[in-house]
Amino acid sequence: MDPSPADTAFDLLFLVSLAITILYLSTRSRWFVRILLSKDRSPRSIAILIVAGGILQILSLEFSIPFPGGAMADIRISLAILFGIIGGPAVSIPVGLIGGAYRMGGLFWSGFNGTLGYTLAVGGGINAIGAGMVGALLNRKGITISDLNKRGLAITMLSTILWILVGIELIDPITAPLFSEMDAAEAFYFTSRTILVPIMVANLFAMTVFMSVLNGVVMEEKKKRFLQKLVQRYEELIGPVAGRIARDTAKEEGYPPEDLKEK
Repeated sequence: MDPSPADTAFDLLFLVSLAITILYLSTRSRWFVRILLSKDRSPRSIAILIVAGGILQILSLEFSIPFPGGAMADIRISLAILFGIIGGPAVSIPVGLIGGAYRMGGLFWSGFNGTLGYTLAVGGGINAIGAGMVGALLNRKGITISDLNKRGLAITMLSTILWILVGIELIDPITAPLFSEMDAAEAFYFTSRTILVPIMVANLFAMTVFMSVLNGVVMEEKKKRFLQKLVQRYEELIGPVAGRIARDTAKEEGYPPEDLKEK
């Protein structure tokens, strides 16, 4: 049964709300917040980010959003780019490979939703791998969650749009004839008419929400660290009485005293 626009909007909001919930719970972890603020990556942090990103890639494919017209849209492109911005090439390229390999599984079997679609399996897999490389490149160019500004956000959104266009309008039509009876022109017409807009809407919406939530967490943490340094300098310059006043004021603003200790 073809879903209505209202059903599609609900599914998209539900998926993004679920992602927001997962992100919010993750940000309660001091370890995750330190990763967002630091450019240093330990092997353990990289491994955990790869596993988390790979799982989210697979879940994105399994819980694809049905659009009117029979199209199924997922958010694996935005996820691969996001993990590149967070963790750099060491994270985003493996995450893209996991999503790409899972999607290419459609060449061999169709046991799960995420491996359905024999015709576009290779194109979809290459798209996920390429998205990981796009995220890695953005990170190398200095776009990170900890230093995100309007320019960085604009570049990220533009890069996402351009890669979706390359993937849907170039890679999919080129690879589809290798695994189906459609020629490149027919595949181009099919992808343009059926899946381009759903993929674009889903990924841009998801990327906007992800970046906003994570940037909000980073800004909150930066304010907290600023307050910690302020209290320390008050104590150094004026004495413990001023330090107590600063701590009391911070507590009134919602910062527990233990969070004001220099870490």
